[in-house]
Amino acid sequence: MEHQPPANFSPHPFDNKSFGDIRRAIESDPVIGRTIRALLFPNEPATANVTKGPPPPCPAISAFTAVQVAIFDNWPGGFRAKNHPNRYGCAVEVWTKAAENIRVTGKPNFDFKSSCALMDRTNLQRYVKQLRKPRNTPICPSYLDGLDIIAENMANDMRIGLINTVIDHDRGPYERGGFYHAQQFVIAYLGTTGEPNSMRLCIDGVTLDVAAFDNRDAGGKPHGANVILQSRTDCSGFSNTWSTSERNA
Repeated sequence: MEHQPPANFSPHPFDNKSFGDIRRAIESDPVIGRTIRALLFPNEPATANVTKGPPPPCPAISAFTAVQVAIFDNWPGGFRAKNHPNRYGCAVEVWTKAAENIRVTGKPNFDFKSSCALMDRTNLQRYVKQLRKPRNTPICPSYLDGLDIIAENMANDMRIGLINTVIDHDRGPYERGGFYHAQQFVIAYLGTTGEPNSMRLCIDGVTLDVAAFDNRDAGGKPHGANVILQSRTDCSGFSNTWSTSERNA
């Protein structure tokens, strides 16, 4: 006998959607994600402690005790890679701990981390235009206006990266999503080889020129994966050998 739905059955909005539609809905709305997960996994820990974003921005430069920046080449061999409109990206790691508590090897205990694409003028203008569209986590309009002005005046050797925090699940202290921190970005400058050779961090109107880049890690070994350069800045004197300024001296 064919199964018949109960008389009071009414279709759920998701009933006629594909798995892809449902997945996109979950990814775009953390509340939907939590609701579906609660139905599928009733014994999962409660998420009542989820804080409505945004997560904390990068600390003030005056609080830095160490900074590490890794440069990624997303176009190995110089050939454009699919889904990577920008050749270079970077990961910024910041420590604010006292010098004696900093750990940079094994499992680093940094206090803030951001990964961002390094965009040229054209890509920055396009990206700012996208960020102006309605978002779950709106961005300060004055910040976007400022980025437009920066883009208009960028030299060909400049690249801009927008400091952000990505929360990839909503079971932690913050809701899932990508959060851009207003007035926080990096400026990278390309050298004669076309690779970034210097960088300035711009945090809430204060700037810091990080130590010169090096193609070796703190132990003198070549970088792995698609990391090509690294800058390590010691702001507190916690080490005599870690900073790239010491290696390049």
